[in-house]
Amino acid sequence: MSRKVKDPVKAERIKGFKYFQVIEPILEKLSGQNDHIDRELHYDKYVLMYLLYYFNPVIDSLRGLTEVSKFKKIQKALGIKRYSLSSLSEAGYVFDSKLLEPIVGELADKAQKLEDARLKSIEQAIVAVDGTIIHALPKIMWPLWLDKDHKAAKIHLEFDVIRHVPVWAEVTDGNANEKTILRGKLTGNKLYVMDAGYGQYSVFEEIRKAGSNFVCRLRDNAAWELIEEHRLTEADRLCGVQRDMKVHLGGGSTRGDLSAPGRVIEIYHKGSSKRNLKLSSKTRIIRTDKQDYTVLVVTDRMDLSAETIAFDKTGDYPLKQWLVNTGLLRVDSQYAYNIVDRQKAHEADI
Repeated sequence: MSRKVKDPVKAERIKGFKYFQVIEPILEKLSGQNDHIDRELHYDKYVLMYLLYYFNPVIDSLRGLTEVSKFKKIQKALGIKRYSLSSLSEAGYVFDSKLLEPIVGELADKAQKLEDARLKSIEQAIVAVDGTIIHALPKIMWPLWLDKDHKAAKIHLEFDVIRHVPVWAEVTDGNANEKTILRGKLTGNKLYVMDAGYGQYSVFEEIRKAGSNFVCRLRDNAAWELIEEHRLTEADRLCGVQRDMKVHLGGGSTRGDLSAPGRVIEIYHKGSSKRNLKLSSKTRIIRTDKQDYTVLVVTDRMDLSAETIAFDKTGDYPLKQWLVNTGLLRVDSQYAYNIVDRQKAHEADI
């Protein structure tokens, strides 16, 4: 059966130009980076081309990007020329991605916060952290994972929940330890929201020593000693809270890893009837049926109400939302492969 020929992308289907009015002036500082007398594609225009690609799912390849660069409408809007496939491919080797970090930070500072009065009591930056595996092609040498035929990289990401922008990201091989990466990135005055993969009491202790606090999903086989059980309010119960306990975390060799008492909150989560959920050996979720289950959440913030830990203005509880999903952050697959391929492309065995 012959391969179906895709319809060519039309200029009127390309969107997102309004965003470039904000981004383009900030990118101008890149225009002279690593320039050459024979080079027509400059760093700022290269970034604009890639942003155009991400804003438009109809462009699904580097070749497709070269095709849309011929449209007069796009050339005028972005101040670009028609670029060849070889120019766009070479640019990934020529331009230093580190120069984008302060620009991403500058753009993140412009993001508007999602205000909610009930979150003001936290008085910290609420950040979610997670690591996501990205499967890589066997020809790429560096991203070690299972074996030579099963390569993968891992994106470690800290995400500002209120502003909906990334704080930092790091790409490693698939075997890199998420907790080790986080330990090297800890800063003060944050509330770290984490899934069960980060549920190590020594990590909680280091977060506290850095001047921050944590809310983390806890495995259901976690050990603790009950100090006292807090009374629940009606607002707590409406948010699905079933128990709120002050505890000493750990047992045996982990008993002294966290120097201060913790707080364990048991939250009922009603799932969608459309989802076919399965028991996770990693998070050990307690299922009450195929959709409904409870989660254990641990925090060192004794001052917050249980409702705040499990609330949402829409009734779907955003802090809980970060905790109940198997993966906190998902990255577009094509974008992920571009990161993997370009970061160490020179190591690929062609």
